[in-house]
Amino acid sequence: MVAPQGMMQGYPVAHHSVILIAPNQAGYNNQGMMQGQQPMMQHYMTPANGQMMNGQPVMMQQMMTQQPHQSGGFVGPQHIIDNIAAAQKANNDSPVELTGNIIASLGNDQYQFKDNSGVITLDISPENFNGLMVTPATTVTIQGEVDKEWGNCIIDVDSVNQA
Repeated sequence: MVAPQGMMQGYPVAHHSVILIAPNQAGYNNQGMMQGQQPMMQHYMTPANGQMMNGQPVMMQQMMTQQPHQSGGFVGPQHIIDNIAAAQKANNDSPVELTGNIIASLGNDQYQFKDNSGVITLDISPENFNGLMVTPATTVTIQGEVDKEWGNCIIDVDSVNQA
């Protein structure tokens, strides 16, 4: 089945769906799947003009048989660091939610941030300001993670919101 054409990286593409069937081998049923495995619908994109390389569509994504996915983990309260002094002592990738003021731009998406416990550098991509215009007088809440690479402690910010 061919779906409507679209664009991928500036090239027109057609969307195809296939069901993968493996050859009958030991341990496989007659549909070519491991016992208990369900057939998986696979999707891939090819150029609408049919360009091929080594017999394969040029933009075909690698197809792999998916195994059943089981997810799990802890659901409940987690410790979120709420001040700069604690963030500087925390492990890499620890979640933070800090309230304070961005007091200076250091260039290259880096900013100096101050709360009642200290000062730290933030790394904020422009889109993570969420359209908010901030001055040193604006109290904000930032959410992100501690980043302790290269011997420095900075906060990699995911979002900035007015407090």
